[in-house]
Amino acid sequence: MLRLDLKTSAGQRVAAARFDAPEDFAAYLAGPVAAAACDHWTEDSGDFHGATASQTLERAQRGDLERVALSDAMLAHLEDAVGFEARRWRTIDSVAGGAPNVAAFLAGSPMTMRRRVRMLDAAAPLTIAIEVGVSASVDADSIARRGAAALALARIAAGQRPVALWAYSAAQNANGNAAAYAVRIETAPLDTSRAAWLLCAPESCRRASFAACSSLAGWKKANSSVRWLDKHHEAAPSILPALTGALDLVSVAGLNTAEGKQAFKTDEAAAAWVKSMLATYGMIE
Repeated sequence: MLRLDLKTSAGQRVAAARFDAPEDFAAYLAGPVAAAACDHWTEDSGDFHGATASQTLERAQRGDLERVALSDAMLAHLEDAVGFEARRWRTIDSVAGGAPNVAAFLAGSPMTMRRRVRMLDAAAPLTIAIEVGVSASVDADSIARRGAAALALARIAAGQRPVALWAYSAAQNANGNAAAYAVRIETAPLDTSRAAWLLCAPESCRRASFAACSSLAGWKKANSSVRWLDKHHEAAPSILPALTGALDLVSVAGLNTAEGKQAFKTDEAAAAWVKSMLATYGMIE
């Protein structure tokens, strides 16, 4: 874990941490978070948190195979919409094709023709950051759908270019003490079980998220009420470069924003979002 002292675009100071793997984040939950015993790290299992503290820790450590199955089902649906287009047309030199290459012929090269083929295209690395912290107004289905769509984007994009995947969260307490963290998810190969839990499970997006922020900022148990950062929808993305170490990244819309709610309202909307992202970053035509 790397400790960071950050400042948002609104000038708010943030106690932050970068975790290089889901295992590191799970170790932090098992250690400092459990020891702090904040309001969000308890054994109640209401609809808000999704699981008890002990269940949350177990799933953080081993992943969640049930979430993987849901993610795979979503990926199959999404691939119907975008998978067939996930390669770009390229014109290549060939011994046979639909157009002559006069320069190659005059140079004595056997590759005297040109033809169009679909092929993977090497491109610059793509960093995808997903804000996992969500409020009580967001239902479990939307959390799972958004997480599955982000995983689908990462899996499809990884076929064409290097992909870095991050889960992050940022919040403050009633006194304005802010905290944030980011967890790097391995994509080569993708750690599907832990990634599915981090991005798709309510207990990751609420209990683990809020408890980790509480521990990082040193909120006392009696004052660990969670709320968004000042000017959150601008402030949270503003710390992402320093939080993840990536200067150029895709920030997936949070589920507490109007954009996020609309983008992941249905499976069809999520598929359209993935297709739009692939087109925006030049991975489909």
